[in-house]
Amino acid sequence: MRDLYGVQLDDATRKSIMLAFQDFYEHETGETLGMFQAEAMIDFMIEHIGPHAYNLALDHVRGWHRKKMEDMDLEYDMLYRNTR
Repeated sequence: MRDLYGVQLDDATRKSIMLAFQDFYEHETGETLGMFQAEAMIDFMIEHIGPHAYNLALDHVRGWHRKKMEDMDLEYDMLYRNTR
């Protein structure tokens, strides 16, 4: 399993992505892309796109977490008993 910029892909996943990328490339360009070139492109994308995708995922999780905390605050408020 290779670790590139904190992204770990097991061999089967990496091979599956490489084959999909090769198919995509051949369909789009009509040219064949070798395994070495496909692997280099995947590494390039992980290096350059990966950090942006990671940060975007964190932003989404932060929003989800804030919403859940707001919901929890409302549920706590509903637990209070009337003291009047």
